[in-house]
Order: sequence, then structure tokens, then C-alpha cells
Amino acid sequence: MRNLIAVVCASLLSAGVAMPSSGKTITRARYLMGTVCEITAPARSEPQMEAAFQEAARIEGFLSTWRNDSELFRLNAAHEATASPELSQLLGRAIEWAHATGSAFNPLVGPIIEAWRTRAEGAVPSNEAINAAAARASVSNATIAGDVVRLANDAEFEEGGFGKGYAIDRMLLKIDAPSVTTSPAASVSRTSSIREPVALCRRAGPRRSSRPARSTPMFSPRRFM
Repeated sequence: MRNLIAVVCASLLSAGVAMPSSGKTITRARYLMGTVCEITAPARSEPQMEAAFQEAARIEGFLSTWRNDSELFRLNAAHEATASPELSQLLGRAIEWAHATGSAFNPLVGPIIEAWRTRAEGAVPSNEAINAAAARASVSNATIAGDVVRLANDAEFEEGGFGKGYAIDRMLLKIDAPSVTTSPAASVSRTSSIREPVALCRRAGPRRSSRPARSTPMFSPRRFM
């Protein structure tokens, strides 16, 4: 029986079939984009994990609406600017999804968040305040021509609905290598900054990756504590 097992294993290896890996995994966490980001991957992939964290920090640097030194913050304040190619393409894609979903997904939802004060103690705005916020949040307020982005009616982009999904896609490009995607699979998880689960296991709309579907990596949401 032992000889038979040895022959089968040798045959699989000679045929190029990968055997299961028993290597241990490591988990690293960073506070990025207003949330805790964790990466779990094979121990040998730590350099790629560090590169993924650096990529998330780079994206936060230009996409944050919480930092007054970010490109998106400055664009919102100016209401018209020539954006970097990466930002203009990302915002353009977000607007496309807004139109495709009839504004069910809306990257200009910031004024509504402000009206209801969902990031503070909460509030019940008046009908007048709701109507004013809805007018500012209309997708028609944003126009993108090439790299020139214009915002009318005091509109502002809010990255909360797409920023983390984009960052995770970019992080995966840094760790999506044979040394990482072998068993056990690499996984990335983020907590939500508003004490709700972030739906990353089945990403829809602008969180969907353009790459072919596959079994790995795994996205694992957990509640912000």
C-alpha cells in the first residue's frame, strides 16, 4: 500500500499536479482608509503584503475625502479641476454605475450623509433639508470630459461606496502572484468605518473586479468593533 501511494504521488508530481501546501500563514493589519485592513497569506509572501499595504496608502492619499491634502478633497472644494488620469477614470466609472443603477449607487451621496449626520450623532432632517441634499446629490451635477471634472450645484464626490473596493482590487494586483495564491489562499478583509459589515464577499456594482472569476483570493468581512 505504501509503495502504491508513493507511485501515485510521484505520478502526480511528474504530471505537474500541485500537491497541497502545509505552509503556515501570517496575518498583518494596518489602519488605512478609516478602517482596519487585514491580509492573511502564506508566510513567505510578506514582501508582497507590505507592497499591498503601501498601495492602499497611496490610494488613500489621493482618494480620501477626510484629508484636506488629497486630490479628491481639493477637487470637491474647487468644484472644477483637471484630475489625474487615475482619479478621472475612477470617478468616470463611478458615474457610469450611477447611471446604470438609476442612482441606486450614487458617488455624490455626500450631502445626504451630511443631512442625516450618519457619521456623527445622527439627525432627522427637515423635508426642506432633504430636498436640498437630494438636489446637490443628483448625478447630473457631475460632468467629466477627459480629465476635467466639473461639479455643479455645490455637489461633492463621496468615495465611501467605491474607494475600499477599488483599493482591494489594487492590493490584489500586488499579492496576486504564484507565491501567494498557492494553498492556503491569500485573503484581504476590511472592517467598516460606520459600524456595519462591508459587503466584500459578493461584490456588486462598482466593487466588481474586471478580472475573470476565480476561487481565490477570499474576501472576509467582519463587524467594526
